[in-house]
Formats: sequence, structure tokens, C-alpha cells
Amino acid sequence: MAGVTRDTNVYVSALEFGGINARLLGMDRAGAFRIDVSDAILDELVGVLRDDFKWESYRLHFAREQIAKMANLVLPTQTIDAMIQTITASLSVQSQRRQDSS
Repeated sequence: MAGVTRDTNVYVSALEFGGINARLLGMDRAGAFRIDVSDAILDELVGVLRDDFKWESYRLHFAREQIAKMANLVLPTQTIDAMIQTITASLSVQSQRRQDSS
């Protein structure tokens, strides 16, 4: 089964507002998907719930613990920021080559 990585916004929406994202988490909990989560995503989730929604520490701890229990904790080998930097550098080189050949 392939892993699914949920964006922090999915967790925030599910925990704070319910709806379709809460149903997705219910499916995750039931084993419909293998969820991959990193400490960075969990840290961001805790920060958003604490800072933007004023969650208290016991709720934050419980939410983090519950998501970690239903998910596969992963250590990303590459982040989105690193991927964007690589793509940007590649496009810059291509652009420079076009200018040089003109």
C-alpha cells in the first residue's frame, strides 16, 4: 500500500472544523490509507493549532499523539524547499544557455 502524506491544513481543518477532512482522518484511522507523517508536519500542526486557534497544551499533546499513533513516522530525505531550489537552479541554467546561444 502506498503511503499518503497529508498537508498540515488537512489536519487543522479536520480537527478544528470537521467536514470532509474529518472523514478523511476517520478513513485513515480505519486503515483505508497508510498515512506517512514527519515530525516537521506534526510540529507545524501543533504551532498552527496553538498560535492561530489558541489550543491548550493538553489538547495539542493529545492531537499530536493520536496522529502519530495512526501514522507511519517518516524522515524525509528531501523537502519541498530543496526541490524548489533544485528546479529554480535548473531553470536558471536553461535560461542562461538560451541567452548564450542567441
